[in-house]
Amino acid sequence: MSNVTFVGNLADAVELRYTNNGRAVARFRVLENRRTRNAEGEWIDAEPNSWRVQVWGDQAENVAASCHKGDRVHVTGEIVTDVWEDQETKKTRRTQKIEADEVSFSLRFHQVEATKMRGRDATQSRQAQPAADPMPLHAQTSYPPVAETPAPPAHAWETVAVPTDDQPL
Repeated sequence: MSNVTFVGNLADAVELRYTNNGRAVARFRVLENRRTRNAEGEWIDAEPNSWRVQVWGDQAENVAASCHKGDRVHVTGEIVTDVWEDQETKKTRRTQKIEADEVSFSLRFHQVEATKMRGRDATQSRQAQPAADPMPLHAQTSYPPVAETPAPPAHAWETVAVPTDDQPL
């Protein structure tokens, strides 16, 4: 199995479909631009790579809801070759696609506010709420807590009492 990771721009809108048993599948095309410098140091655009990408399940729905034509994305997945017989010519045909394991935005060109999806309930709701912070902070505190630093002693033989939250027993 051959795996590949690449960065490119969505060439078209993401196409979201569902199989007969209700499983989501998203298909889209990513153009990976390639540039090189010539002898004079000028950038020259080479023919871009065009990758057909397919992603399944909850991730397919997330990609369809989040990614749009022109967005710059990172894709990691397996190169898969489909083989079939052409109905008209009876010739064997082949095409390659990427079965994506991961699709994400390039933060070089995007600012993203992530929403954590939790289980099947989250995918059924198109307007998911952000997950609650597992460690909410008190409104008047900062994290990590800033310790109060006592003033240094005026003389080397003085001791400084350090305030504590502990109550004497």
